[in-house]
Amino acid sequence: MNVLTMYLIGGEEVMPVFTSEEEARLFLRSAPSRDAGWQIRPTTTGELVSILYGPCSAALGVALDPPPEAGDALTAGLVSISREVFIERILERRRVRRPDGLKTGRAS
Repeated sequence: MNVLTMYLIGGEEVMPVFTSEEEARLFLRSAPSRDAGWQIRPTTTGELVSILYGPCSAALGVALDPPPEAGDALTAGLVSISREVFIERILERRRVRRPDGLKTGRAS
């Protein structure tokens, strides 16, 4: 599986992740990726974690909804977080909390 990644100033590799198809389409129309043949594919939380530990394990971070001009390493750095923090946050969002605050498992 080939996954789109980008590099920040200093050479840190990050994977762009989008919250909507529209955001992804805007990004793919940008100059850095327009002619590369990339396609948009929705993923589940589990798939995303697997990609970050598998094909994108070299990526030290995730760029969240990078704007189309984020092909520029400086801009991409403004919207990125570490891979570990991103994974922790998306897995935590899957947990369902009872009214008393106790964790009850994962949402479907």
